Amino acid sequence: MAWLRAVSGVARSAIRRNLVQASHHNVRLRALPPPPARSFQTPALRRKAESAAPIPRPVPLSRLSDSFLDGTSSVYLEELQRAWEADPNNVDASWDNFFRNFVGQAATSPGISGQNIQESMKLLLLVRAYQVNGHMKAKLDPLGLEEREIPEDLDLGLYGLTDADLDREFFLGVWRMAGFLSENRPVQTLREILNRLEQAYCGNVGYEYMHILIGTATKWTAAKRFGLEGGETLIPWMKEMFDRAADLGVESIVIGMPHRGRPTRDGKRIHLSLVANPSHLEAVDPVVIGKTRAKQYHSNDTERMKNMGVLIHGDGSFTGQGVVYETLVVIRNHPSALEIYQNELLESGGISKEEIDRIRSKVTSILNEEFINSKDYVTKRRDWLSAYWTGFKSPEQISRIRNTGVRPEILKRVGQAITSLPEDFKPHRAVKKIFEQRGQMIETGEGIDWAMGEALVFATLLIIEGNHVRLSGQDVERGTFSHRHSVIHDQQMGEMYCSLDHVLMNQDEEMFTVSNSSLSEFAVLGFELGYSMENPNSLVLWEARFGDFSNGAQVMFDQFLSSGESKWLRQTGLVVLLPHGYDGQGLEHSSALLESSIFPLAAIFYGLRWNVIGKLSIVTTPANYFHVLRRQIHREFRKPLIVMSPKNLLRHKDCKSNLSEFDDLEGHPGFDKQGTCFKRLIKDQNNHKEVEEGINRLIFCSGKVYYELHEERKKSDRKDVAICRVEQLCPFPYDLIQRELKRYPNAEIVWCQEEPMNMGAYSYINPRLYTAMRTLVHKHMHTVKAMRASHVRSIDRPKLVRSRGGR
Repeated sequence: MAWLRAVSGVARSAIRRNLVQASHHNVRLRALPPPPARSFQTPALRRKAESAAPIPRPVPLSRLSDSFLDGTSSVYLEELQRAWEADPNNVDASWDNFFRNFVGQAATSPGISGQNIQESMKLLLLVRAYQVNGHMKAKLDPLGLEEREIPEDLDLGLYGLTDADLDREFFLGVWRMAGFLSENRPVQTLREILNRLEQAYCGNVGYEYMHILIGTATKWTAAKRFGLEGGETLIPWMKEMFDRAADLGVESIVIGMPHRGRPTRDGKRIHLSLVANPSHLEAVDPVVIGKTRAKQYHSNDTERMKNMGVLIHGDGSFTGQGVVYETLVVIRNHPSALEIYQNELLESGGISKEEIDRIRSKVTSILNEEFINSKDYVTKRRDWLSAYWTGFKSPEQISRIRNTGVRPEILKRVGQAITSLPEDFKPHRAVKKIFEQRGQMIETGEGIDWAMGEALVFATLLIIEGNHVRLSGQDVERGTFSHRHSVIHDQQMGEMYCSLDHVLMNQDEEMFTVSNSSLSEFAVLGFELGYSMENPNSLVLWEARFGDFSNGAQVMFDQFLSSGESKWLRQTGLVVLLPHGYDGQGLEHSSALLESSIFPLAAIFYGLRWNVIGKLSIVTTPANYFHVLRRQIHREFRKPLIVMSPKNLLRHKDCKSNLSEFDDLEGHPGFDKQGTCFKRLIKDQNNHKEVEEGINRLIFCSGKVYYELHEERKKSDRKDVAICRVEQLCPFPYDLIQRELKRYPNAEIVWCQEEPMNMGAYSYINPRLYTAMRTLVHKHMHTVKAMRASHVRSIDRPKLVRSRGGR
């Protein structure tokens, strides 16, 4: 009611202290009487309340912060009442409303004529206590085995009430909300009030909600066994939900549970789709939500009313963890939901036993028939893919390499658009300088850095192909290391501006979405995975700039990214941006564990060829980063891509590219017979000939260690060392590795990495290098040496590792 919600000043602080303590269960407890007996109070507490009546003592109102349950607040209420009687304007409008209603009801209801305001307020506190802690008295144990304790603030004696007061009438006001006191009866007996409280908060379902500070929609999950035993009500519930959804205009439902099809109801068709549910039962939840959100975008469902997600928990228990209570059910032979419902129908007289048996027989016959038919059912590959995926290649088909370069005039035009700011926009001076420097990069065509290369990817995909681009992760709008600045802020007005939303005239702002995510890496990665599965013509990226971010999402890597295609025939082009390098706050913090990502993505044998599950790259130039991301959209199939990038390359003085490396002009750097595309391996930059017999050491590496090796080679003026960058580790570029092995027939082979040998890519690289060397019968085919980046200054002394059978 209005006056109760509007309690203000000292009165509000008094209520808050008492009830916040109760909400955190910092109260004394007593044993719950065994069911089915119901008790409103205990004799001990009643005697304590009667023998220790509070003595009123006046205190300054400025220091009043005690509970309504002691005499100090009684004095405060009496002062409020006297002030109101003198002039209603002396008190808050909420108290004026309360006193007017109380006096008016006392004049017309003889039963409350002797009631004082303090009794009414104490009863309101009892109501509040049931709202806060009533769930602790709820009968949640269907087997009647539990002995629990409940808070004593649900006891009448604590409020100075006894059994003799049960038939007295009390004034509670008019409740302007749905709930147990929604009958607009301001005067009720204590017995009626307690009965309604017990029914509302202490029945078979306990409601704990008073800790929720805002109106939040809470998701409740349904229980399901691996069979339908005990969960039969799920079927009619889902059918009713589908019917109701169709009536409300829903066209598509994504379900996190085994079901698929296109049911028709009264001429209305609903598309039902399944997101495969792995052994980690709750892992499917964010995937369903992400796929649903993508359906809303691609179907232009701006009101979010035509596409719905349904999440059904798959645990086998009816409360808590399964095995304990399932065992108790067997012991107690507890009836199933079906039996309980059947008995209720029979007792009501609305249906006969014969009719129930007939319905049971009919349903059982239908289920048995469908079960028999399912044994001969063969899944069609097209059933797993939506219309957006038509024409994409399957693992058995061959796809050609495509050009990912962009015409120079388009690069110039989009580059100018994304480096320009509105005249009246006032960014931070450091951000303004960054945009000016980026504009200079486009103007001169030189010095393109990592962030600018990435922005050109997004802009060209939006402009040329009209693709949807989505980037999420923690602090991705600014960039964890202040490098991206996709969203900037006006320092005077506080307005936000995203230049990638203004590449085209009247551009749909949702075409490019960049969103700072919450700290739940597990759920966010699942959401983006589900989003990427809906439409292959979207570039969806998730960034984790610290290693311990990606570690928290490992289940998603294992259950979906590495097994989704082979297990459920589902492709995804999701891009995961992970950190690599030991320059930070600890090994697990600064660098994602490369070894935990690369092996799950390695190839598996599929028919007559190897099928790569995913791709992993450690690129070393902004131009190659540009091409590897554009390749995700330009390929005729979809595979997940993991890009591992060190943070120090974001601003490294040598990690720069020219604009000509991004275009598709013949004769420009990077152009070959396929056009301009991603370089899986970058050969030594010293313009070596087809065969260089004078090179006695060939170092393969990935990532920022290349720049350290290159710098050390220059300092030591070594002309006999060649350095090749393996930009794509998975799939392993056997053809290009062998090309370099042929170029340096007399060179010993070294793999260099930052990590020790039991970490990083070494265990993955070593047997594959050995295979490439063995095929060529290379001079040093039995030896692959290893060197850590921390030992770059000892470039002459790499550790010798003899390869035996690839080890």
